[in-house]
Order: sequence, then structure tokens, then C-alpha cells
Amino acid sequence: MFKKSIYGFYLATLLQNALKVITPFYIIYFVALGFSFWQIALISSLRSIVGLIFEIPTGMIADIYGKKTSVILGYSLSALTLFLIPLTDNFLWIAVVFCFNAFFETFFTGADNAWVSDRIEAENPDDMKSFFMRKMSLRNIGFIVAGLLGAGIVKYRGIEYLRYVYGGGLLLASGVLLFLPDGMKGYCGEEENILSKIFWHHLRDSRKYLAQHKTLWFLFAGIGLFLILDELTGLIWAPYLEELGFSIENLGYLSSLLGLLGAGVPLLLEKVLKKKKNSPLVLGTSLLIFVGILIFAGLTSSITMLICLYIIYNFIDDIIFPVDELLTNQLISAEKRATILSMKSVVENLSSILGGPLVGWILGYLTFSQGLFLSAGLLLVIAGVYVYFSCYYNFSIKHRS
Repeated sequence: MFKKSIYGFYLATLLQNALKVITPFYIIYFVALGFSFWQIALISSLRSIVGLIFEIPTGMIADIYGKKTSVILGYSLSALTLFLIPLTDNFLWIAVVFCFNAFFETFFTGADNAWVSDRIEAENPDDMKSFFMRKMSLRNIGFIVAGLLGAGIVKYRGIEYLRYVYGGGLLLASGVLLFLPDGMKGYCGEEENILSKIFWHHLRDSRKYLAQHKTLWFLFAGIGLFLILDELTGLIWAPYLEELGFSIENLGYLSSLLGLLGAGVPLLLEKVLKKKKNSPLVLGTSLLIFVGILIFAGLTSSITMLICLYIIYNFIDDIIFPVDELLTNQLISAEKRATILSMKSVVENLSSILGGPLVGWILGYLTFSQGLFLSAGLLLVIAGVYVYFSCYYNFSIKHRS
């Protein structure tokens, strides 16, 4: 169906994000249900605990039995849980459903990028660097549609319908992925009857690989700290805008604007990285710009200024994640990629487990402005981690095995 697998992955990315209408309203949805910031953060932490338990086992399942099967299964079952969430406003019920959603997501977190990377390496390794940048552009193009669609749904139907639409998007993306070939498997079919031995053998090899590549630890530490920050700022932006008089449906239009402005960022970044080989310095510089944005956002009471700063914040955010994905995938060999990326997801989940309730509790005592100042201080630490990491990156990429 597709001349190159990469085009199928592009289409799946576009469909998933074009129907990801819940994103601009994620926090507002829970606030509308009457949940406190601590409860919202607790749901995030419970999801992360589930992810922490199951990320590595499901990553090994993907490596052993096929990344395609794992990703499509994860997408489909996650969609089903999204259909259940709007049926109640009970905190306990929603928390349980989100835990199941988190479990199903572990089947594709890590495995999706590992699958893409396997196909790129098999078909055209030169596409590796451009894919993650273009994927981010397509994500932003999808957000243009999602924001407009989400605003219309909130205005004319109701905020509870958003999750039905997003679930449908995951199912459509799964349909596209069915037509793509699988990635590399870590083991041959005749070994599948000794599941326990395979798991432990593969886990041991992957842990050994991770121990031998110290640069991955710097990268994991940096993204882990950044996600704690992301928990904090994620709880602040939308409610802060609403507090200053920004209407709920306008969040959808703002999301579309962000998608429009951000669509070209990764393509520009792709050209920059061709001229500047030391990519971690790009991350470090971006994080320092983040610091300035958060300080100014904490100082202003103007809704116009806050919107402008929020747009710039998202502009820089579109740089950080594709470069992080690029660096991580380049440092990992194909046969262990899904498992190592699942270990990275474990680090991310630990950040949410520890950071979620903490920042939710902190925001119970701080104003939104004070929360932004705290975020700026944390970002200075993260920027230092990435700058330190940049000293080791070029050596490791040359000696990957």
C-alpha cells in the first residue's frame, strides 16, 4: 500500500493527532468535574505506576513477538478505555479506567518509535534524522485540525464528547498501521516456547547494554527532570489563562494556532541539526530560553502577554521532544531498541509518580505565578544536565554496538 513504510507512519501520526481533540482541554475537563489539582496529579501518578510495572515486560513482548502486533493492540485497547471515561464523573471510577488505559499504552510506548526506527534502518537509514522532525510537524498540523474540531465540539456538543473522538482517531491510526511490515525481532520463532527464559535473557542483555552506554543515563535523567517540570507547567497554563478571562472553547482555537505556528519548527530544526552536529547543545539552549519565558509569564498579569509567552513556550517545546527521540534512538541498537526505550519510559513514569502528587500538592499552596518561578528554577538544573551530556554524545554515537 505504501511505497515506503515511513509514509504509513506519517499518515498514522497525522490521523491520531488530528483527532486528539482532548489535548487543549485535558486539565479543564477534570477541573469541570470538580477535581482538585492534587486529584488530577494523582490520576497522572497512578497511570505512571501502572506504566512503571508493565513498561519493560511489554517492551520485551514487542521485541520478541513483534512491534507491529504490540503497537496495534495497544492503540485499539487504549481507544476502548477512552470510550468509558465520559460515562461517569466519579473520581474512583475514572482513576481505575485511566489505570487500564495506562496499561494498554505500555504496549506502544517505546515500541512505536522502535518499530519506525527498525523500518527506517531496513529501508533507508538516511531518513532517521528527518523522520522525528517531520513527525513533530505532522503532529502540529494534526493539532490545527484537533483544536478547531475540539472547540466546535465543546461549544455545540459538550466537553465529554472529546474522548470519543480521540478514541476513534486511535482506531483509524491502527487501521493504517495494519498495512505496514513489522520491525526486527530479538529472537527466533523456535525459542518462543521458553517465554520466561527469553524474558530474563533479553532483560539481562538490555540492562548490560544500558550500563555500557553511560550517555543514555544522562539523556534519561534530563528528560525525567523535564517531565516533572512538565507536570507542573501542564497544571498551570490552561487554568491560569481561564483565571485571567480566557474562555474554554478559545483554548481549542489557541491549540490550532499553536499547531499552525509549530508545523514548520521541526523542518527548520532539521536544517539546523545538519549544520550543528552536537544536538544536546540545542536542547540545553532551548531549555535556557524556557527559563526566560517562565520568569516573564510569572511576572505578567496581561492575558495578551501570557498568550504570547505560551505560544513561544510551545514553539520551543516542539524542538525538545523530537531531538530527544532522535538522540535516544541513535544510541540504541535495533534488536534491543524497544526494551531500552521501555526503560526510558520507566524513567518517565517515575518522574510522573514522584512529581505528579508533589506538584499537585505544591499548587495547593502556591499561586500560578509562583509555580512558574519554581519551574524556571528546575529548568536551570535540567539545562545543566543536557550540557554535561553533550560532552559525551559524539563519542558514544561513534561507538554504538
